[in-house]
Amino acid sequence: MANGHFTTSVEDKEGLKQRLNDQSEELANSQKVLKEEIFKRWRAEEALRESEEKNKRLLESFEDGYFEVDLAGNLTFFNESLCRMVGYSPQEMMGMNNRRYMSQETSKKVFETFNEVFRTGKAALAFDWELVRKDGQVRQVETSVSPVLGPEGDKIGFRGIARDVTERRLARRALEESEQKYRTILETIEDGYYEVDLEGTLTFFNEALCRVTGYSLEELHGMNNRDYTEPETARKMFAIFNRVYRTGEPSKIDDYEVIKKDGTKAVVELSTALMRNSAGEGIGFRGIARDVTEREKMKQALKASEEKYRTIIESIADGYYEVDLKGNFVFFNESMCRILGYPSQELKGMNNRHFMSEETAKRVFQTFNQVYRTGEATKVLGWELIRKDGERRYVETSVSRMQSSRGEPPGFRGIARDITEIKALEKARERVINHLSHELGTPLSIIESVFAKISRETESKGNTKLKEWVERGERNVGRLRDLQKKIEDILNHRPVKEKEGILHLIEAALILTEELGEESSAPSLWRSVTGRLNSIYETQEIYKERIALGGFLNRLCDEAAGLMKGRQIEVMRAFENGVVIEIDRTVLSKAFGAILKNAIENTPDEGRIEVRAGKNGTHVTVEVQDFGVGITHLNQKMIFGGFFHTQDTSRYASKKPYWFNAGGAGADLLRTKVFSERFGFAVDFSSRRCKFLPSDQDECPGRVSLCSFITNRSECLSSGGSTFSLLFPIPAFSSAED
Repeated sequence: MANGHFTTSVEDKEGLKQRLNDQSEELANSQKVLKEEIFKRWRAEEALRESEEKNKRLLESFEDGYFEVDLAGNLTFFNESLCRMVGYSPQEMMGMNNRRYMSQETSKKVFETFNEVFRTGKAALAFDWELVRKDGQVRQVETSVSPVLGPEGDKIGFRGIARDVTERRLARRALEESEQKYRTILETIEDGYYEVDLEGTLTFFNEALCRVTGYSLEELHGMNNRDYTEPETARKMFAIFNRVYRTGEPSKIDDYEVIKKDGTKAVVELSTALMRNSAGEGIGFRGIARDVTEREKMKQALKASEEKYRTIIESIADGYYEVDLKGNFVFFNESMCRILGYPSQELKGMNNRHFMSEETAKRVFQTFNQVYRTGEATKVLGWELIRKDGERRYVETSVSRMQSSRGEPPGFRGIARDITEIKALEKARERVINHLSHELGTPLSIIESVFAKISRETESKGNTKLKEWVERGERNVGRLRDLQKKIEDILNHRPVKEKEGILHLIEAALILTEELGEESSAPSLWRSVTGRLNSIYETQEIYKERIALGGFLNRLCDEAAGLMKGRQIEVMRAFENGVVIEIDRTVLSKAFGAILKNAIENTPDEGRIEVRAGKNGTHVTVEVQDFGVGITHLNQKMIFGGFFHTQDTSRYASKKPYWFNAGGAGADLLRTKVFSERFGFAVDFSSRRCKFLPSDQDECPGRVSLCSFITNRSECLSSGGSTFSLLFPIPAFSSAED
C-alpha cells in the first residue's frame, strides 16, 4: 500500500477473477439444482394436492359420514355427509366437541371406545352411537373408529366412518313388531289358523287349532287331515282343495266335521287359500278353522224355539203384529186377522191407514215416530180400527222397535188386545157417573137453600145445639159439592144443553107463576135459580201459561197451612230457583193441592212433610213426601183406581178436611191421574207403611207422643210415609225471566 491506497499485482487480479468465475459456475450449478429441487417439490405438492382433492372428492361422495377428531373429541376434519347426518353447517361443525351432538349416555360410550382404541391402538368396528341432530331429532349410527398417528408415530386423534342406520333400524323394528303383532293375533284369536302342504299335512298352526281338535302341539304337528276326519269328509275336502289348487281361488266350507281326540265330533267352518312360493307355484294351503259346534246347536235350538213361539203366537187370543217402517204388515197371527176381519192373504203387506180413520192414523204415526226416536216401548189405549165389514173396534196396543242383526230398526212389533166391550162398559160407567153428578146437583142446591134458611132461623133464636147440627150438615153438603166438582173435572163434560133446557123449563114455570098473580116474587126467584144453576154448571176454559214454579207452590203451601190450623206439622220447602213450567194454573193448583192435602191428612201431629221442586234431566219434578203412616201394599195398587179411600167412610162426616185421618171419597187422586193423562204430565207414587201399623185396622192416635207402644219416637217418625211426584216436561225456554 502506497500513498494510502491498496495496490494489487496482476497475479492477484487474475486469481480473483478465476475465483469469481468458479463461484459463478457453482452458483449456476446451485441454481440449476435448486430449480430442479423446486420443480420436484412442486410436482410432489401438486401430486399431494391432487391426491388430497381426489380423496376429498372421494370422501364427499360417500353416503356415510367421515370424521377426524383430536384426543379431546373436537372435530378437525369431516365430510358433507356427516353435516347432513347431524344437521349442522360445516362452519358450525368445525372444532365442535362430540358431546355437543350426543346424549350423555352416548358420550360415555364414545369416551370408553376412544379410550380403548387409544390404549390398544386397534380399530373398533361396528358399534352403535345415538346422535342428536340440531333440530332435536335422534338418529342411530353404526360407527368404526381407528387412531390417527402423528409424524413421530404418536397418537394424536381418531378417525372413523359413521353410517346412519336409523331407517334400517326402524324398518327392522317395524318388521319385528309386525311379526310379533301377527304372531300375537294368531295365538290369541279364538279361531284356529293352519298351514298344510299339498298332501294335507299340517306344517304350521296356532294353539286355537289344538283346542278345536283336542290334540297337543306335538301330536298335531305333521298330522294329515285324514287322521281326524271321516273318509267321506276327507274325500270332500280333497275335492275342494284340488279345486283351490287348480283355480287359485279361495273357498269356504261351512260344515267340515272333525273327529276330536276324545272321539267327539265338532262342526267346523273352514276357509282355505292357496300358498305360493316366490316363483308363484302352489306349495300348500292356509286358512281359518272356526268351531261352530255350539252355534249349530243354538241354531237347532233357535229353530225349535221359533217353532214353539210361533205356536204360542198363533194360539193367543190377542193379535200379534210386525210392520215395517212405513206401517205395512210383514207378519201377524190369526187373532190379528179376526180382529180386523181380513184373511191373511189380504192382510199381508196392507198399510195401517187402510183400516184406520185419518185421525187414528195420525196418532199411530206419532206413536211409531216416538218409539223409533227413543227406542222405548210404549202402550197405547183406544186405537179405533175399522174392520173389513165396516164395524169399528177399539184395541189396547203395545208398540216396540224391532232390531235387525246390524242394529238397524227395520220396523215395529206389538200386541193388540180387543177392548171394544170394555170400552163400551167404560162409557156406560161414565154415563152413570155423569148421571150421578147431575142427580147430586139439584138436591144439593135444595139442601143448601134449606140449611141457609135454618141457619138464619137458628141465628135469630140463639139455638146453639141446632146451629152445630146445621154447621155439620153444611160442611158435609160442601164436601158433596166438592165431590161433584171433582167428578165433573174427571169427566170433563158439562151438560150445557141440559142446563139450557132446565132454564127454559123454569122460565116457563115463572111465567105461569106470574099469570097466577105472584109477580112480586118472580124476578128474585129467577135470579136465585139462574145464579144457582150457573154455579152448578159453570164451564171453565183451559188456558196454558208459563208459571214460575217456586213462587206458585209457595202460595199453595201457605194456603194449605191456613186450612190446617191447629195441626202440629212441619212443612219443609225446597224449590229450585228459575224453574218454569207451562200448564193451566187451575189444573196445577188442583193437582198439587190434592197430593199436598193427602200428605197432610196422612201425617200425624209432630210429623213433617217435605215439598221439593226442581229440574231432573228432561223434566221438572214436584215431590211431596210425608213421614206419616204410609199406605199398605194392597191399597197402593188401588190408590189411583177412582173413588178409593184408605179410611173408614164414617170419618168423612165427622172430621174436617186437613185433619189427620180425615177420610174422603177418593176423588182427589183420581182427578190428578186424569189430569196427568189429559194435560201431558206424569204422576208417580211410592209408599212405605209404618211398621207399627201394619194393617188398615191399626190406628195411629194422631200424635206420635201419645203412642204408648212406641219406645223410640224418632223411629216412629221415620218408619212410614208416602211420596207423590208430578213430572212436567221442560218448556222450550225454562228460565223464570222468560
